[in-house]
Amino acid sequence: MPDKQDKETHQHGHPPPSRKQVNPEPPKCSTFTTLEDRSSSNSRASDYRSKSRENYSLTLVKGCMRNTGIISTKNRDKRHILTGNRKRHNPNFTPEIQDLINPDFSPFTYNQIKHIIGNLKHSSTCGPDNISDIQDIQALTNMSNYSCCTHNIIPNIWMHNTVITIPEPNEDSTLPFSHLLITPLCTPSKVTERLLTNMAGLLGGLAEWLTSSWVLTSFLAIILLLIYLSPGGRPKNFPPGPLILPVIGSLHLIPMGPTRKFLQDIRKKYGNMASFGMFNTRLVFVSGVSAVKEVFAHRATTGRPEMMFSTARNYTTTNGRTGNLGISGAWGELWQEQRRFLLRNLRGLGFGKTSYEPIMVQEITEMLDHITKQGDKPILMKRLFHRSVINVLWRMMMGKRYPYDHVKLNKILQTFLQLADLDLLSSVWFLPNICKYVPYIPVLKNELARLNKTKAFLEEEIKECIASDDFDTNNSVVATYVREIEKRKNTTSYYTMEQLTSLVWDMFLAGMETTSSTLNMAIKLLAENPDVTKKMQDELDAVVDKGKQPSFSDMERLPYIQATIHEIQRVFNLTPYSVPHYVTADCMLSGYYIPKGTVLLANLDELMTDSTLWKYPNTFDPRNFLDENGKLEKNEAFMPFGTGKRVCVGESLARLELFLFVSRLAQRFTFQVIQDIDPGINNPIFRSMPEFIAVFKERL
Repeated sequence: MPDKQDKETHQHGHPPPSRKQVNPEPPKCSTFTTLEDRSSSNSRASDYRSKSRENYSLTLVKGCMRNTGIISTKNRDKRHILTGNRKRHNPNFTPEIQDLINPDFSPFTYNQIKHIIGNLKHSSTCGPDNISDIQDIQALTNMSNYSCCTHNIIPNIWMHNTVITIPEPNEDSTLPFSHLLITPLCTPSKVTERLLTNMAGLLGGLAEWLTSSWVLTSFLAIILLLIYLSPGGRPKNFPPGPLILPVIGSLHLIPMGPTRKFLQDIRKKYGNMASFGMFNTRLVFVSGVSAVKEVFAHRATTGRPEMMFSTARNYTTTNGRTGNLGISGAWGELWQEQRRFLLRNLRGLGFGKTSYEPIMVQEITEMLDHITKQGDKPILMKRLFHRSVINVLWRMMMGKRYPYDHVKLNKILQTFLQLADLDLLSSVWFLPNICKYVPYIPVLKNELARLNKTKAFLEEEIKECIASDDFDTNNSVVATYVREIEKRKNTTSYYTMEQLTSLVWDMFLAGMETTSSTLNMAIKLLAENPDVTKKMQDELDAVVDKGKQPSFSDMERLPYIQATIHEIQRVFNLTPYSVPHYVTADCMLSGYYIPKGTVLLANLDELMTDSTLWKYPNTFDPRNFLDENGKLEKNEAFMPFGTGKRVCVGESLARLELFLFVSRLAQRFTFQVIQDIDPGINNPIFRSMPEFIAVFKERL
């Protein structure tokens, strides 16, 4: 007697499901049909065909497929996806299509099969759109993973049977793919139920896989580590600011790092002490004259965070041992001791004193003569002042100077990495310990290579200095430092050749970059403001005797010249947000709790343009530094060399250099910019050196 299940009648005449179940068991619905049902009863299959004369159905089964979804040619007997008599063979069919067709079971004609395969081959609507030839049935096998109702593809993860239904065509008619429906043998009303069941099964399998393998343990360990290292929001009484999330900080707002606009916005919204996060680092943006002076005068704010131009270079120099070398990026006792040694020896050599004037004058005179020789030829204003500026410093550092035709120096200057090339606030530099791994990251490795070229050049220069015949009587900083190394060679000290190399590199970069960039900006601003240039020249003609050149002794009698140089520095503002500082110990600053590890930025950009602090904040006007009587007037917001305990080491030398260079250039030439060049750099920490083409016209 037939089973109760065999007597059930389906609403569309489909044969009832078999007792056999596919593992995993597909969800049942009123019209679902399995392959086993068809293969177990020819009579029921005939009944099914008779009740569906208006549509022809080709049932595809996933069968024995590899993970790629392509049926293996090695399992040819397992690839037959329909049951029936396999002895009948139609010579018009390729082997692949012959395998798809059961002549006893399917009523499809050759042209209909051809249409189906051809349309699948050229379709990009469903399944893969690359079918190499008609024998490749990857599209059909992949489509067994999907079901389509009213032309909407929906995942059907556990579905093993799929029906491709087409309206019956004439023998030679064309079958558009839009007429082809891929449907599960299930009513549309059950689609939602099927999807939920399938999703539950998928999630259950994923959960089982995670809990039964090492993946979950590793994943949780990484998350916990990142959370542990992350700032975890704001501590109590920490400066306000935008949301700081665990692990990523404020990167959801500034994925590439803070821009000038972002910094200006948080200053307006949150006040003098505003904070944000970059990965596991908290940053505080300090604004206002009083807050800046208070914060950066504190002993705990003298540290430096890891920076590309110093830390990454130092890791390379020491083979990964330490990033704390040199002076500009150093911190702690090493920084304090090395800074004292450098200043003591530089001052002994006349650093920042008028006694050093003859050396400066020699370099400036040679530079002026070089410009005069160019006549009216346009000059590219990019590296014009580099050699002269570095020679002034190198007389003290190495006891030598470079002529204009020095091949090695000129080669280094061609590939010289400017500070503006390095965005120290880029989010990549806040990845934990990123500077240690720079040599292994292709994109960053290229930048490091440029730094290392300069370092290699300086190492060779140091070796030449040591090997020189007059080394024993040489009083330069390098010679004195090497003798200090020899004196301390049997003790533990900070005096090493690695430290010397990094110190010389810092002086080379900072000394040349800052003064040269400011001189470039001076020529540009004076060319754009000929009225200012004329006033400078009038003052020089009135104060300096005819036939003579301005000197340090004339400085106090040239207030307009000094005011103009200050105004050039204010407008240029080389470091608008200062070089970042690092808090070395928990402290209270400006009424807020600032924990160790916080990075501090000084808002010098606002100090230099605040309308409450300057008479003409948005224009180039030397009167910003002159009182009503035309005398030089100081402004406490003017901090071109920084402020606090880490004020620039070369401040005194730079002030004297700028005075002699600018005054002598203005006395001898007028300037005209004939073409501006966009350097294409937008760096919030270091402003790029202005590039342009200028003509220097000698005064009569």
